[in-house]
Amino acid sequence: MPRLILIEGERKADRSRLIEELLPHLAKRGLKIGVVVHRRVGEGEEPGGRDTERYSRAGAAQVMFTRGTELGFSTKRGGITPLKRVAARYFNAVDILLADGYFDPVPRIEVDLSGEEREMEKLYRPGLLAAVFKRSCPGAPVPVFSLFELEKLVNLILAH
Repeated sequence: MPRLILIEGERKADRSRLIEELLPHLAKRGLKIGVVVHRRVGEGEEPGGRDTERYSRAGAAQVMFTRGTELGFSTKRGGITPLKRVAARYFNAVDILLADGYFDPVPRIEVDLSGEEREMEKLYRPGLLAAVFKRSCPGAPVPVFSLFELEKLVNLILAH
């Protein structure tokens, strides 16, 4: 099973941009990267939509979209499919799986590229590996990076 990294953040935090920018940095290390995007029913794009196309162009070896009980290739399952089950079943050929929209207890990276004031308590949640923000965040309990420091973030991900 691949290493799982959950990319999380509020709406408009630009999680998609971070994933798109991070993919080439991981791929140039010789890693095969998968991306799975989950949206709630009635929210976001259709399977195979804008984000999944962007991730493929940015270097993802494999991309999947899930919504409720639907997988990107429209296979229906009972209940919401947990991230670890998706990873084990569909992403065995990748080294790292970046996930957006899941709430599973796996290592996470909080992202907020909006430049708005952020809630510091989010940085104290268990399992948080790092954060990527537009502005600096003095006193943060986890490493905080900008989009210009993605090589450092990749080093942290690989060391974890």
